Amino acid sequence: MDLLKPAWRWIIRRKHGRGVTFLNREKPLWPNSIDPIILDMNDRDHCVLAQVYGEGYSEACRSLNISGSNYGFDLPQMPIRHRGAYFAYLKSLWLEERERQLAEMSEDV
Repeated sequence: MDLLKPAWRWIIRRKHGRGVTFLNREKPLWPNSIDPIILDMNDRDHCVLAQVYGEGYSEACRSLNISGSNYGFDLPQMPIRHRGAYFAYLKSLWLEERERQLAEMSEDV
């Protein structure tokens, strides 16, 4: 049974796309920084921002002057029910994008 509502999927995908654009501009080699084994979008020390910038989520957001949830680095304000499923979905989006970009990078070599 799919616990994720289509509207929330769309919102999360849109914000994730914004985050990908941001990282591609600010840290073009960001996919190399992500360890998929420890990536945990619900852990402020193992999320995308923490791995890419080498500091915790909150510190990275402050130094970049961004709200992480606007860029798919965290979930937007939403009902608490099924948050784990939404974090898993967000993680899958980041891992898919990482793999896609790593494949492109290897083709360019």
